[in-house]
Amino acid sequence: MILVVAYPNDLHADTVETFLRKKKATYYRLNYGLFPELMNISFEISDTAHSSETITLGQHQYSLRDVKSAWFRTPSQARVSGNTSKTLKNYITRESQRFLDGIGYMTPHIFWVSNPVDINAAEYKYRQLQIAKEIGFKFPHSLFGNDLANGEHFVKNHTTLALKPFYMGVLQLDLSFWQKIKKLIYDLKNKKLLQKHADNPEYLKLLQYSSTMRMETKRFDSKDARLYLEGLSNCPVILQEYIPKQYELRITVVGKKIFPCAIYTQDIAGTNKSDWRAQTYQFRHEMIQLPQEIEERCFQLLERLKLQFGCIDMIVTPDNDYVFLEINPHGQWLWIEDLTGAKISESIADLLISRDGL
Repeated sequence: MILVVAYPNDLHADTVETFLRKKKATYYRLNYGLFPELMNISFEISDTAHSSETITLGQHQYSLRDVKSAWFRTPSQARVSGNTSKTLKNYITRESQRFLDGIGYMTPHIFWVSNPVDINAAEYKYRQLQIAKEIGFKFPHSLFGNDLANGEHFVKNHTTLALKPFYMGVLQLDLSFWQKIKKLIYDLKNKKLLQKHADNPEYLKLLQYSSTMRMETKRFDSKDARLYLEGLSNCPVILQEYIPKQYELRITVVGKKIFPCAIYTQDIAGTNKSDWRAQTYQFRHEMIQLPQEIEERCFQLLERLKLQFGCIDMIVTPDNDYVFLEINPHGQWLWIEDLTGAKISESIADLLISRDGL
C-alpha cells in the first residue's frame, strides 16, 4: 500500500492520486491535522520479534506494516482544540507535533518520498549551500543571521543585494472575527477556482480577505541598505549578493528523473524580476536540456540531502554561468505541467508504485 501525507485539498496530491488510480495502485491519504483529536496512531516495540504500527481513523484501522512507500507531500500541524486551558493545549500540541515529526524514524521499512526526518534537515539553507560548495556549484555570497554590524559590513562588499526570509516564505495575518466570516464565505464560493489556480499567486492576490502575505525576495542597492537593515537585529534573515540573470531555472527532480524548466523572467518589463513566484504565469516557460555536469550535480545534491524529490532554483547569468540558489523538498510543480506538459506528477506516482511492489 502507498501512503500519501497531504492536506485534504492539496491539488498536487489530488493530481498524483489520479495517476495512482489509473495505474490501479492501492493508496491512502493521511492528514496529520486530524491528530490527535480525530486520529489515533501507535507504535509498539519489544526486544522480541513482535512489533506493530497502526493508524486508526474512525472505524477504520490501517497497519503501517502494509505500507511499502509513502509520499510526504504537505504535512499539517497537530490539531488540539476543545475545552482545554491554553497552557495544556500548548503542551499537547508540542508533544503531538514531536510525535508526528518522529514518524520517519519509526518507519525504517518504508520508502519515503522523502523521509520527513531528512526533509527537515534539508530545509536549512545554510546546509544546502555547504553541500552545493562541496559538489562544485556556484552560489551567491551569503550572510545568515541578525547581526547588524556584520550585515552593514556585508553590504559594503556588493553593489546590489537580495534580502530573503530565513525560513518562512509566508506570513500569517491576524483577521478580525468578521473578516474571518467573510473570508470563509468567499472561499466556499470560489473553492474550485482557488484549487485550479493554486499555483498562480497573481490570481490568489485577488482574494479579498487573504489571511496570508507572501514574504518575497527584496532586491536593493547597497546605498539604500539602512532602509532594509533597520530591523535586522529583531529577526534572522538571509542577505545575498544579487546575481544578474539571463533567465532562471526550476529543476524538479523525481528519483532518477529530472525536469529542468527555463523561466524567462527578464523578458517582460514592469514585472517582479527578483522573485518570479509573484507572477508565475506571466513568464515564458520552456523545458530544456542541462549541461551534463550541472545535471549530475543536481542528482548529487539530492543524494547528499537524502531526498527522493526536490525543486531546485538556479540562475543562468548573462555569461552562461549556472548559479545555485536553493532546493525546496516540498516544492510545487503543477504550473510547470500546465505550461509545458512535463510529466512530473505521473513520475511521482511511478516512483511510489515502483517501490510499493518490492
